[in-house]
Amino acid sequence: MKRSSRIVSRRSLLAEVWGFDADDVHLVCSPFHHSVAIRFGGGTLLAGGTVVVLGRFQATAVVEAVARHRPTTTFMVPAHLQRLFALVPERERGSLAGFRLVAHAGAPCPEPLKRAAIDVFGPDAVREFYGSTEGQFTVCSAPEWLERPGTVGRARPRRRLEVDAHGVIWCEVPESRIACSCCFACGVPMRRTCVDGLPIRTTRHCTLTCGIRSSETLRPSHKCR
Repeated sequence: MKRSSRIVSRRSLLAEVWGFDADDVHLVCSPFHHSVAIRFGGGTLLAGGTVVVLGRFQATAVVEAVARHRPTTTFMVPAHLQRLFALVPERERGSLAGFRLVAHAGAPCPEPLKRAAIDVFGPDAVREFYGSTEGQFTVCSAPEWLERPGTVGRARPRRRLEVDAHGVIWCEVPESRIACSCCFACGVPMRRTCVDGLPIRTTRHCTLTCGIRSSETLRPSHKCR
């Protein structure tokens, strides 16, 4: 696959769920050594949008960035939301509105915090996902969560979830359409995935231990370049 084709495939894959486009301004609240900053920031740039980088997360910096740059999308872990809402009084949280997408993951989100986020950003904006570096297994909209509080949603398109005899949840992903964040940078063929920089042939990921089921042995000498 030519590099230009790989870029188009990656852009389409990222935009499929999150809808990145050239009008987006993405506010990066997480460090770039974490895959979520690469996924959302990179997806926005591939779509022709703008990325605003906070550097170190501070709730005051988020408030200032929202006022100055009017971002349309962001990702926050629950701790970010807690610190933001602790800073901004409930009566003033309307100043945080304007996002079309506020995604969250990385830790369980307490129900009161989730409901506060939905009240502030709106049910159309808040979305949760489960699994990130391992492949983003599920996505859950706010209306789905309100209908079934505690759910993390359904499998993303072209993914299939199953529970084995030990209660471990596995996700099967499309082999030709998935790569980890390091592969976005190094250009390893997209039919492979990477674990700690080691490419392997597999489409199955363990959601509990981030382990791998594979019929092929990992080859440490074949690192991402």
